[in-house]
Amino acid sequence: MRIADWYNTPNSSYLSSMPQLAVDRSARFGARLRSRLRSRLRDRLYAVWPDTRSGRSEIYLSWSADGGVTWSAPRVVNDDVARKDAPGPDHLQPAIAVNRDGAVGVSWYDRRDDAEDRGWRARFSASLDGGVTFLPSVLLSEAAYVPAKTVPQSVNEVLEKFPKNGGPSTRRPRWNFAFTGGDTAGISAGADGVFHTFWTDNRTGVMQVFTSAVTVR
Repeated sequence: MRIADWYNTPNSSYLSSMPQLAVDRSARFGARLRSRLRSRLRDRLYAVWPDTRSGRSEIYLSWSADGGVTWSAPRVVNDDVARKDAPGPDHLQPAIAVNRDGAVGVSWYDRRDDAEDRGWRARFSASLDGGVTFLPSVLLSEAAYVPAKTVPQSVNEVLEKFPKNGGPSTRRPRWNFAFTGGDTAGISAGADGVFHTFWTDNRTGVMQVFTSAVTVR
């Protein structure tokens, strides 16, 4: 079943197109939500993905309450605004999980604090009503990922690829992972309801995987 139309910019050097899915299994763990809410949210499916329909890459979410047959209209999860005199900010690498109480947690790489629209900080937001609305996002990483710290000297080398069917070519940097984190973001929910987020961080001068525990009250 189609979730939504997907808008992507194939020639962008700094975006990532990795969708993720999650399911509400709160009933299995004895969720503490009121019975009415639990019965409405359990088994709900969620999808998140980066999308450029607004002119910049934002994090979109859609949900299904009937096993994936129909899906809600996509909504934006990130809570910033577009820049007036510069491109972006572009966000990428969304990850999603649902905890035992039915809270939906979404993390992503956020570029609102990077004027060049290349580095990022990991952010997190949660929904308590099945993806209809989201709480204000919070920072996960107190240090920014700065591509210049770890990219090779040839980072500006560009490769042009030509499709076999004769369509338009695309141009991408050879070291694209330096600007996207290499498809490494993740999030899971523990048995205690705490979210555990993971992201690529190079504050030490080496690309490493960092984690943070998030409790949604």
